[in-house]
Amino acid sequence: MKIKYSPDASDRLRQIRKDYGTRVAGTITKGIRSLCDNPRKCPTIERMLGIPSPYYFLHIEHNYVF
Repeated sequence: MKIKYSPDASDRLRQIRKDYGTRVAGTITKGIRSLCDNPRKCPTIERMLGIPSPYYFLHIEHNYVF
C-alpha cells in the first residue's frame, strides 16, 4: 500500500509540527506509515459513520486522520 497525502493533509501536518513540535507530528506520521504493514488495522468511515467512503479512520493520540 502506498500512502498519499493530500495537499491539505500536508499543510496540516506542517502546521502541527510548527505548533506542537516534531514529536507530535512524528507520532502521527509513524501511525500513518504503519498502515503500509497493516492497512486494515483501522475501521472504514463507512462502517463507523454509515457514510459511503473509501477512506479509513485512524486515531492517533488526540488526533484523527482520515
